[in-house]
Order: sequence, then structure tokens, then C-alpha cells
Amino acid sequence: MFEIKYIVMNKLIAAVMTGLSVFSAYADGNHYIQGEISAGEQEVQPMGTELSDGSHVMDPVEYWTVRNAGEFKNCFSTEYYKLVLSGKINADDVRALWRMSLDGILTEIDLSDTEIEDGIFPANAFWHEDEQHSGICGHPHNIRLRSIALPSNTKEIGAEAFAHAITLEEIVLPEGLETIGDKAFHNTGLKEIELPNSFNGFKGTAQFKDCYSLCRISFPDGVKDIPDYFANKCLNLKEINIPSSVRTIGEHAFSECRSLPVLYLPEGVESIGDYALWCCDAINVMVFPSTLKNIGERACEFWAVNPERKIYSKAAVPPTCKMSNNDKTYGPFGNSLSNFQGNTWIATDIYVPKGTAGAYRSATGWNYFVNYIETDDFPDASVDEIVKDDSADESAYYDLSGREVPHPQPGHLYVRKGKKVILSPAR
Repeated sequence: MFEIKYIVMNKLIAAVMTGLSVFSAYADGNHYIQGEISAGEQEVQPMGTELSDGSHVMDPVEYWTVRNAGEFKNCFSTEYYKLVLSGKINADDVRALWRMSLDGILTEIDLSDTEIEDGIFPANAFWHEDEQHSGICGHPHNIRLRSIALPSNTKEIGAEAFAHAITLEEIVLPEGLETIGDKAFHNTGLKEIELPNSFNGFKGTAQFKDCYSLCRISFPDGVKDIPDYFANKCLNLKEINIPSSVRTIGEHAFSECRSLPVLYLPEGVESIGDYALWCCDAINVMVFPSTLKNIGERACEFWAVNPERKIYSKAAVPPTCKMSNNDKTYGPFGNSLSNFQGNTWIATDIYVPKGTAGAYRSATGWNYFVNYIETDDFPDASVDEIVKDDSADESAYYDLSGREVPHPQPGHLYVRKGKKVILSPAR
């Protein structure tokens, strides 16, 4: 029914000693050794793990070929640390993997050589609230999964598939993936996400909400909408690549992403939802495209006082600002009547197209700000990188006309070493 493959470079050495000894195959990259375990021991010490004395031990790797979907479900073991599967699998097999990671030591899973039934990685694959919830203290029992490569034919990741997998740091998404479901990666330990070129949209909301270690998200062309609460409270998110295919950014989509220094909204974006960028207080450079029509209630509020911040609005007609139903003095940027120091600073420099400053000053919501600067020099999505202001850097900066700029200013667009860059304030 199953074919178990142990890959070993050295010959197995059997030794008969006092008492019974058992041997297990271990792998470390291209080097393979034999590990000896006393028959009385209950657990295998994971390989590649540093021990308290500084030494390292090898991780046991199991290789399985599943001939028929559903057959792996009966192969439960608490001793597998790394598992590599090939063949056909289904939701029952995935449930077995979840159980091994919950009750055993399964940490790394490679399914890249498998095909999942119907191309759908099942909802709640690694999150079963009723079975993981603790009735004693109210906290869930967490799985140990750290990395996973999904089946090669995965087209959809179901709702809450990896929700609350707080140790999950890495996932390999196959080319061919098209959609990710509601809360699929809510509250995981993922560090970065690069969606494949085949990806075209989301189902539901909050796909990466509360991923506190997430630093980078890259979208491919084709995504049209960023869902509500998409990356809400991703406190360490520093880089977002939003393609020109995006039209709307949902409510609370990036609220409380407090490490995000620069955000370009490309040409094509038309609407920013309520609270979408609320409390993104690390933003130094914000670029609103000429296509932007609407900015939601309190969408850009609580960007704390930062004299170096630059906000660019490329629209010739000021985008409509949604005001609060409860307080008409409250718009996307806050309440100008409040002196709370966390409010978006009313004296922020706002760069607008030439001849439009008067329209912005009188527009509802935009009349929050007092400093308007007319310009034709706008950053755009073709910017190659963000460069931190560093006095020790001797590289020459040029304006877009090729003139050298002896004293480049944070928030402005320059050419350096043949690339378009924006200078970010030193911290």
C-alpha cells in the first residue's frame, strides 16, 4: 500500500550490544548518517536543532509515496519531524498531517510532489478549533508546523486552512494557485508572502490578519481588490508591492501596519476603504494616484507627527473624502479640532498637481491640511527602491532632468546609480 523510502549514503551498520538498539535514517542536505536510539527512549531528538551544549543533532526525514488518496490517514506517528510525500492525497491525509503536528513533532512538510484532490487545499486543514481549544485556560493547543510546500496542483487554499499556526514561518505556494480563502493565514508566523503569477483574487477577508512577523507582501498583476482586514495589525510589515490591476483597497486592509515606511498606490486604484491605513504611523512617503476617487472614513488617521513625511496626491480633482456620520469634522485624516499628538499632522507637506492647490484647500476632508505644494514631480510605481538617508553615503543624486542634487531631501524622487529612488528619512 505504501512505499517507504529511506535515503542513506552510508551502509547500515548493525551492532548487537547489551540490550536492544534500534536504528533510524537521518538526512542533512547531501550528507547522511546513522543515528542510534536506545529502545527505551520515547522521542527522537530533531536534526538540525541546536542543543543547550551547542551541539547539533540530525532530524529524522520520512519519505512516503501514497498510491491512492486517503491511504496516508492511518499512518499516524509522533516521531516524524520532516515528512516528504509524493502521489495522491486528500483532506483525510491532510488531517493526519495536522494531527502529527499537533500531537507529535512534525515541523516540516513537503507536499510539492503530491496532487491534492480537486486542487483545493481544504478549509481548516491545520486549524480545528473544537479539538485545539483548551477548556482549562481558554488558550488553543498549537501545532508545531514551521514550513510547508503545498501540492503542485493547488488552485485554492480554503478558509482558515492555516489559521493560528503561530509557528508557521514559511510556505511555498505553487504556480497555478488562483485564490486564497477567508482568514486562511490569520495569526500565523509567516515572514513574507509572494503570490504566484497565476493568482487572481481572494475569497472572504482577513487572509493575513494578525501576522505579527510578516515583513513583505508581493501581489502579481491581475489582483483587482485587496480585501477588508487583509493584513490588519501586521505590525512588522515593511514592504507591499501593489500592482496596477488593483482597483479597491478594503476597509482596515492595512490598518495598524506600524512599520510600513512607504506606500505607493499605483495608477488604477480608485477607492480606499474606511480605516484602510489607520494608525500606519511609520509612513514617511505616501503616494495617491491620479485615478483615486474616494478615501474612506478615518482611512489615514493617526499617522503621528512627522515633519519629514510627504504626501503626494496626483489627482487633478481632489478625491472625495468620506466624513464620519457621528462627527462631520472627522475625515480620512482625522479631526483638525483635536490636538491629540497621535493625529496625522495638519502641517504635513501635501504635493498636488500645478494649479490645484486651491481646490484641495477648499475640498471637504483635504481642508484638514494647511501646507500645499504644487508640483509636476511625482513618485510613481516605476521607483526601483527606497533609500535610507545616510550621511556616510557618497553616491551622487540627480533630479529627473539629470541635474545633480547636492542636498537631496527625504520624500523626494531622485536618480541614483541609474535607478529611480526615494530618499527615506534616517531613523
